[in-house]
Formats: sequence, structure tokens, C-alpha cells
Amino acid sequence: MIPDNIKSIIVESATGHCPLKFDDAVVLTINHARPKSISIDEIREGLIDTIGTRPVGCTHKVYLIPDAQLMTPSAQNALLKTLEEPPEYARIVLITDNSQSLLETVRSRCVRISDRGEPAGADEADAAANSKYFAEIFDGDRDTDSVIAAEIAREIIARGPDGPGEFIDAIREFLLSRAGSRPGPSDIRKGRPVRAEEALCKAEQRLKFNVNAELTLEMMLMEI
Repeated sequence: MIPDNIKSIIVESATGHCPLKFDDAVVLTINHARPKSISIDEIREGLIDTIGTRPVGCTHKVYLIPDAQLMTPSAQNALLKTLEEPPEYARIVLITDNSQSLLETVRSRCVRISDRGEPAGADEADAAANSKYFAEIFDGDRDTDSVIAAEIAREIIARGPDGPGEFIDAIREFLLSRAGSRPGPSDIRKGRPVRAEEALCKAEQRLKFNVNAELTLEMMLMEI
């Protein structure tokens, strides 16, 4: 069962010529035989091989993948094309309590929604705080010191379990936006974008393997 607040966000984020109505949809759940793994065959048989068939008696098909973090890398890779170009009548909902365990290629194809039914990272206070952090990290000619790194890490952790992942995504988006802007006095110094991306990737790997999140963020901020 999808909570009503999550339903509303999915409906509002839907695009195309087929408006989503949950009272006129068939909801299909991807089950898995093994308690700690969702295999590529289960994704293929439960979703990929059936999503191309239009629903009968209703206008939409909604696929739920509970514990999506249990998908094997091959299962996630098999799902990429369908996530990128689903039929207009279909929606795929990945449910996870650890989005960082999903491949970056999967996360980049999804609209992230918090358990409060809000788009992840959409909080204006968080966005304002991020802007302040970016100024401290990237403007100027000095590296981030340990005191600033520790303070930022603590504040990000306080946002909740998705805070670290959302912050990493926000940094990556910030770097991409800067890369397309005209160079100026406060631009990221030469070579830093590459170094920053390497630090972000290492941090994502550490979070995936349950390394202490606060320590991971501190190390990342001192490396970028």
C-alpha cells in the first residue's frame, strides 16, 4: 500500500499525456525469494517482461519494489532502460531506507521522495544551508579545515538518514552548474572539479558499506 502523501507527490511529478490516478491503477509488487537479495531474474520476470503490456480494466500500472537496496548490481543495471523510458501508463516506485546503496545510474533516473511525502532535498532551509556550506568549501584559495568539516558533517547528519546522500547529490549539482558558468575570481580552482568528484565517489562507496556517516562526510569535505 502506498501512503496517500507519497501518492500525491508521484501524481504531481507525473508528466506526459496519461495523468496518473491511483484509484484507476493496478499496483504490482516485486517479491523476492531470498531475504537479502533481489535477483535480475526477479526484476525481469516481475517488471521488465510485463511492463510493456497495457493494463486491462484500468489506465495505469504501478510497480512497487520494496527494499530496493537489495537489488543486485546486475538487477539494477537491467532496470536502467525501463527507468529511463517507461511506458506513459506505468510508474515504478523504488522503496528503500538506504538510497546510497543504489547505483548512481539508478538514482539519477529517479525522483527522490522522503518518507514525509516530500521531494528529497527540496526543503528550503536545507537548500539555504547548502549554499552557505558551498561558499565555505569552494570559494577562496584554501582547503576546508577539520573544524569546518566537522561542523558541516554534524549538521548534515542531523537532517536524517538520507541527509548525507542528498548533500552529496547537491554538491555534484553545484559543481556541474559552476562548470557551465563564466570563470571568475571565486571559481573553483584549477583541478578541483576532478578531485571533488573523486571525493564524492569515495564517500558514496563508504556510505554504501556502512562506514560511519559523520566521519565519511568529514573526510569528503577535507578532500574536495
